[in-house]
Amino acid sequence: MLIALLLCTSSSSHVGDDALFAERVRPLLEARCIACHSGDEPEGDFDLEALDPSFPAQIRAWSAVRKRVRAGEMPPKQKPPLVAEDRDALLAWLDAALGPEVEMATGSALRRLNRREYRNTIRDLFGVAIEADELPADEIGHGFDTIGAVLSTSELLVETHLRLAERVAERAVLLPEPDETPRARIDGSKMGAGMSSNAQGKFRGLFSNGEITWTCKLPREGDYVLRARVHGDQAGDEPCRMSIRAANRDLLRADVPERAADARTVEAFAHLGAGSTKFAVAFLNDYYAPTAEDPKQRDRNLVVEWFELEGPIDRPEPSRFQREELGPKRRGNL
Repeated sequence: MLIALLLCTSSSSHVGDDALFAERVRPLLEARCIACHSGDEPEGDFDLEALDPSFPAQIRAWSAVRKRVRAGEMPPKQKPPLVAEDRDALLAWLDAALGPEVEMATGSALRRLNRREYRNTIRDLFGVAIEADELPADEIGHGFDTIGAVLSTSELLVETHLRLAERVAERAVLLPEPDETPRARIDGSKMGAGMSSNAQGKFRGLFSNGEITWTCKLPREGDYVLRARVHGDQAGDEPCRMSIRAANRDLLRADVPERAADARTVEAFAHLGAGSTKFAVAFLNDYYAPTAEDPKQRDRNLVVEWFELEGPIDRPEPSRFQREELGPKRRGNL
């Protein structure tokens, strides 16, 4: 009776499962399951011979089998575990046999929101748009990304959702900002440096092509001003050339013909996202001619005296959630 019913399940659910059932699943059930789960007192009151998968309550039972096998709870600890190939074959057959109709037939499947549903929910509740890459892609089951059996929740996913919730809160509720725009400045000598630079008191000189960096946490998305106080040791037939970078992209390129006595401040403007951001000042056109007749024309270097970040300089509009749910009218009704 058991085999007949299971063959019925295989043939009536999804085309293409018969071979898997006949080759791997039926021998596995006969060898490992039927002895305990049959007879007058089956283990756990789960009688494989009495199941008919066409009824919702018994479909729920097969769904429980799938869940316990996937969790490693069956076979029990006192029995030898399934080898990986047998376990994978059984789960593949159960997934195909039960399919998405398990959720509709039993109403018992609990699942999380998939990425698309989560993005839409956050947008509708808080008026905050989440980028596609801010959440990992969902697993696909039977061509769908809405099946509870594959929408698992891992520790990593929970941590990702917590970090995302903090970012959503920051975007949904803008806190009062100081009247004076924040500024942060760092001496060139304290910026991160590679092999292409050396400290010169509070300054830092770049003696070959390369960059010096500074990483700073931005309080929110907005408009920022980046400034670098620079001068050059001039040599060759062109002035020093530099760039100001943020998040590994050039915001501005500029010539620096000034020497130490006439150092100047170069500015760049950028719209940047919140969070940790790497800024850099780069030297782009190194020149070295040790045999030049004039000693002052033998080496071109860029010197960075300091780097400064100002902002955010814009005053963004409150989100719809903040206006409608936390505005003066709403607070007055609480």
